[in-house]
Amino acid sequence: MNNRVGVDEYVEVYSNTTRFRTLSEHFRKRKLMWIIVLTVFIDIVIIIPTILITWNHRKMEKAFTTEITTAKITSTITTTTTEITTSTTTEIISSTTVTTSTTAAKITTAKNGMVLL
Repeated sequence: MNNRVGVDEYVEVYSNTTRFRTLSEHFRKRKLMWIIVLTVFIDIVIIIPTILITWNHRKMEKAFTTEITTAKITSTITTTTTEITTSTTTEIISSTTVTTSTTAAKITTAKNGMVLL
């Protein structure tokens, strides 16, 4: 047998309508698969913007949140007080003049080395 078509032989020709018909039959068989794919696609379209909006909202909350902290600081300062009293008495016998001078000073030294007056 050769590859030539004779007058008596029947040749089946597929038109565009038969291709679409077989394609639609294929999709009918795969209907459940398409329903699942579309459902997943719709879920993704809804979930991703929701996550992004929530994430941005949490960022904004963190930016405006302030924490109030209370710390109790107790310190003890030890002070040393020294009083210096100086008294000067001068007597001149010949002219009978008596001069008396009294000086008092109070020096307070704190533990950190500063002098308090």
